[in-house]
Amino acid sequence: MVGLEGAGGRSTDEDAVGAAFRWLALGRDVVVRGADGSGRTRVLGAAQREASRRGMTAVLLAASGDSPYAALRAHPSVVAERLGSATALAGWLTEELQARRSLLLLDDVDLFDQASAEVVLQASRSSGAMLLATTRTDLTRLAPGPVADLVAERAPAEVHLLPLGFRAVSRLLAEELRGPPDVALTSSVTARSGGNPRVVRALVDAARVADAVGLVGGRWRATGSLDDVPLDPVAHALLPRLGREQVAALELLACAGPLTREVAEELLGAGLLDRLAEVGRVRQLPSGEEDTVNVDPPALAAALRARLGEERRRRLEEVLADRAGARWATPEHGDLLTGGASESYWQWAADLVGVVTEQASATEAALRIRWQTRPTPAHANAYLGMLLRRRADAQVAAVLAGTELSEEDPVDDVVTFHLHELRWAAWQGEGEEEVLARLRLPGPHSRALHRLLHERTAGLEELLAGTGEWPSPVLHRAAALARAARLVELGHPELALDVCDEEDPARPPTELDHQLEGVRGTALIMLDRSEEADVLARDHLTRALHERDLLGIRVHACLLTECLLDAGDLDAAARVLSLFLRVGPGGPLDATFFRRGLTVGTILLVHQGTVDVAEMLLDALDATPRGFQPVIHSLAPLARAALADSRGDPGTAEQLWRAGEDYLAQGAVQAALVCWVFCPPPLPAERLARLRETWSACPSPRLAPYLRLHEALAAGDQDAVVAALPGATLDVAGLVRNAVAALDPEHAAQEAVRALDPRLRTGAEDDPGEALSPREREIAALAGAGSTNRQIATALSLSVRTVENHVSNALHKLGFTGRTELARWLATDGHPPSTT
Repeated sequence: MVGLEGAGGRSTDEDAVGAAFRWLALGRDVVVRGADGSGRTRVLGAAQREASRRGMTAVLLAASGDSPYAALRAHPSVVAERLGSATALAGWLTEELQARRSLLLLDDVDLFDQASAEVVLQASRSSGAMLLATTRTDLTRLAPGPVADLVAERAPAEVHLLPLGFRAVSRLLAEELRGPPDVALTSSVTARSGGNPRVVRALVDAARVADAVGLVGGRWRATGSLDDVPLDPVAHALLPRLGREQVAALELLACAGPLTREVAEELLGAGLLDRLAEVGRVRQLPSGEEDTVNVDPPALAAALRARLGEERRRRLEEVLADRAGARWATPEHGDLLTGGASESYWQWAADLVGVVTEQASATEAALRIRWQTRPTPAHANAYLGMLLRRRADAQVAAVLAGTELSEEDPVDDVVTFHLHELRWAAWQGEGEEEVLARLRLPGPHSRALHRLLHERTAGLEELLAGTGEWPSPVLHRAAALARAARLVELGHPELALDVCDEEDPARPPTELDHQLEGVRGTALIMLDRSEEADVLARDHLTRALHERDLLGIRVHACLLTECLLDAGDLDAAARVLSLFLRVGPGGPLDATFFRRGLTVGTILLVHQGTVDVAEMLLDALDATPRGFQPVIHSLAPLARAALADSRGDPGTAEQLWRAGEDYLAQGAVQAALVCWVFCPPPLPAERLARLRETWSACPSPRLAPYLRLHEALAAGDQDAVVAALPGATLDVAGLVRNAVAALDPEHAAQEAVRALDPRLRTGAEDDPGEALSPREREIAALAGAGSTNRQIATALSLSVRTVENHVSNALHKLGFTGRTELARWLATDGHPPSTT
């Protein structure tokens, strides 16, 4: 079998035709295999055109039903008098294929009626024609008959049509929409469609009918929720050729969501499940110890759920509750976190993380046995390197106490062991100096460890002066991380990059490398080089996913989420955030970027109106052991300010300013500047002067637009406000929103303002409530009155998920970040949403 992966990561018509003709040139027949909607017929049509271009005679027959000779009746050259005789029809087909270079094209050969298949078999035996067929199933599993005989005799090669990837979907969308799509729309359609071309087209048509896409700034973008578009075309595209039993099985799976293979077999039986997988309507992916089963593509699962009547849905849920029980239930927070995002991405993330965590568990178990067999520092370091990536207090304590150190151990192994011990001590709240005092290390290494701890709090002059050579590669790498991180904190990211660049990539990699690259990415962001940071994060995250490296996934997913949030691409940021959160909390070795990711995630979810989940992330942020020493600060005050602003709590400006003062007292100039520039306006004159002075000493290009916005607001210069807005893409506590609200109508109508996220333009429109659909107005009124999502769902006979989506959409359109703002608006606005 040949799998096709073009520039877009998945097959195209041209790829498939090219692969097929390479086989044909060798004298080998070809079968093109793909699920319904994957483009089999398009490929065959393209192959017919290519054959004509090459001067070949091509005859195309297509499955057309179960009646005798149905595939032949449809051909325009077949005369009626031949239809009653297989011999006459075989003679006709042989005559059609008498040319020296001829090609027989069979569309959906697995669905050919028996009589047509017998004719094709006879003609293939008496002509020299090559064969190119399409199928949706595995032809090696056919029941005995003429099609099976044809396959056995011709032994064709197989070209497998894989789902379209991002670029291929982008091209298809551009073709269907007659204009280029943006990244977010392409990602969303790619995920929902599973890369199925027919489903892509169905989704595009449905989105246009529902006004869920629009041409904005020369690109097609999602202007509404793709979750609410009519999905009947998807159901009609993929279900008609399935039997009633198979459709009923898919309905049950769609209601259940992802199930383990074991549970799915209990519900449906292994045979039925395998048949659905064979025709591409069920996907089975490794997830931990068992496969995970779900309907494919995700849009079909959504279509099936949408078409269920209430009684049918209730009966299916009763079956699931009775036969699957707790093994079917999905955690509530998972549903809240995913919100309106695509199901396929979440399923992929769940499957992937299952594999990653299972592999990590297996590796950890093997390393534990090796250490228990021979508790040397080398074996302990490998085991601790896994344990310190999570909360494993008892195991870590046992390894530290049970490892046998001797004078024969390599010094680097002993140094690494003690570095792990120091991380653990800080995590547990024990003083690092006390730990250093009891360590048994040669003098140079002991002094180097003391210097290493000092570098984490050193001043700029000390860092620039250098500290001489380090007595081991391990300490050299640890010192590079400490120096680069400290330079970022001191407000000199350009110097931090120099330190990162000095590191020899040929050195053996350590667990510190991910963090060093995370610091590099953070420095790039602060230098307003976010595109470079984005590329860096994607590259490292891709590698970490391939290697199933929990530490790498956590660090680089955090960095990529921050890049996407900084760029204003909230949907993409949310998808990466979901992966970041699924790998779970970090331990002493990598809690730095886990905590920073929680801050970024809190701000992101507040912007998307998912305040309850944002609060959950902030709780996790606050639960980190107080003794933990971060590589760089998490900027948790920003997360708290974002949540406080969403609730309408007073004192956000004072909270952020005090946090900046605290950071400055620790020498963390960069963190102080970040807190201060995001303060809501107006800043008092003395604070603005302090901000200017601090920024001038350590200018941060990325923060410059926010400083200019503060200065413009203080001066009452509306032109300067408008000029600064395009660079101020993130609004943590209301700076940008208040700046827009201060504009007069003439300035508010300028392109720079209208291009902002709709949430930041509230107040610049006459009646933001007009943007709500009738259902959104109804649900917004209930939510603003204090009803919970579950209460609203019960009152309106909707699912909780649907209510969550409508609330999120309403908040987005109104420019609000939480229900408190919604309640205030309902109480004060002259035209509150109608519930009728």
